[in-house]
Amino acid sequence: MNKAILFVAASVLGLSPIEIKGQSFIHSDSGALFLPRGIKYQPNAAPNQYGDPLSNQQVCLRDAPILQQLGVNLIYVTNAAPQINGHGECMQVLQDAGIYVLLDLPSSNFNITDQYTSAVYRHYLEIADEFSRYNNTLGLMVASNVQPDYQPLVKAAIRDLRQNMNGRRLPLGYSHDDILTKKLSQVMMGCGEKADFFAVDISDNCEYSTLKEASMIGKHMKPFHGPTFFSGFGCKGLSHPRQFEEASVVFSNRSGGIFNDYSAQSSLSLVDIQGSEVILKEEYFNAQKAIFKPFDPKNITPDYIPYLYECAENSFVLPPTPDESLCTCALQNLQCVASDKAKLGYGTNETATLYQRLCQQGFCAEVKPNLKKNFYPKYSHCEFDVQLSIALNAAKLSGIPCHFGGLAAPAKISETSPACHLQERLSPETTADSSGKSLIKAGWAAAPLVLFVLI
Repeated sequence: MNKAILFVAASVLGLSPIEIKGQSFIHSDSGALFLPRGIKYQPNAAPNQYGDPLSNQQVCLRDAPILQQLGVNLIYVTNAAPQINGHGECMQVLQDAGIYVLLDLPSSNFNITDQYTSAVYRHYLEIADEFSRYNNTLGLMVASNVQPDYQPLVKAAIRDLRQNMNGRRLPLGYSHDDILTKKLSQVMMGCGEKADFFAVDISDNCEYSTLKEASMIGKHMKPFHGPTFFSGFGCKGLSHPRQFEEASVVFSNRSGGIFNDYSAQSSLSLVDIQGSEVILKEEYFNAQKAIFKPFDPKNITPDYIPYLYECAENSFVLPPTPDESLCTCALQNLQCVASDKAKLGYGTNETATLYQRLCQQGFCAEVKPNLKKNFYPKYSHCEFDVQLSIALNAAKLSGIPCHFGGLAAPAKISETSPACHLQERLSPETTADSSGKSLIKAGWAAAPLVLFVLI
């Protein structure tokens, strides 16, 4: 089909923002169901690098007709970064092609694992604020595969984006690919400060990519309060070339899913990208056929047992919103801080070992959260070098010399600013409720447990 015809057809239709109604994505103008038929999109060709895939209009112009011919209405993008001039050119190209964008907020430098820092929050909010301007932004994936103990941090990020995002309030979601902890994650994200949507990636485990197992997982996701979908499918190990047998399940249960993938580097890519040329593999045409293949539910009748879960206490007790000024003020009052040597190598074993040793000796009370007690010290959101400095200073005040093999250095004491004096008075050690409001620890009571039923 002629590329110009493809673009004109899509432009005439236009794209309205996608909203959530119950368990479905819908078009805001018509109320019609939007079923995600997507593909992971990372077309950058630089070896061993995954740059911003929406930063080059020419690449988007090259790929949009190919994506359109495939039949997808959504791309799942990782590593989008804040841009001085924004991403308007690529987003317009995709808009004209009738394609929405789902953004994965985490990147190699900014993500939630065991900590939710002010830098992560700032990075997330910058991207959210920009992409809320585009009609064809479907939503934001706030995190993926965070261990259950640390998922309150993800929920805190969802809360903060929800409350502080400028422009259109984009749907916020979470994805998991570990089937063993998927159910725990689904319950966590459905309690307290809820995610708007929930997704499961089955592409790494071929066992779950059969028609029967994909159907089973789709049913298990259904009790979630919002939309659910497969954030990745198309396992490499089942057939060569892949036939995408599970696609008929993925695209038939009112949830939808995302193919693996469109990339310059992945063995799961449906295309080969060589400079400005895109070569379509046989799997591209297999996916094209599979995306609209009808599904006969009579062929699949898997049994499953309903589960009953209780919302965990930490579904409701979340850390406060990161406040970068609080971390800056903390440094003004320290006598001993992390040295340049420590800052240059804060990810090294030597520095990590020092931090662990300081915590074992009780010097991390102001920086290290106690997840079992749902307690978040006031500096737990600060960057690592600030946390290390606070722990080093506590050790210094106990009588330990400020050296630690050159990883610590005496601080240059300066007069505390008036703003920091005020900050100190307003920031006692606290717990936090699900809205991010500070609660004095002595007066806090646990929220009641709420039942969440999986059927």
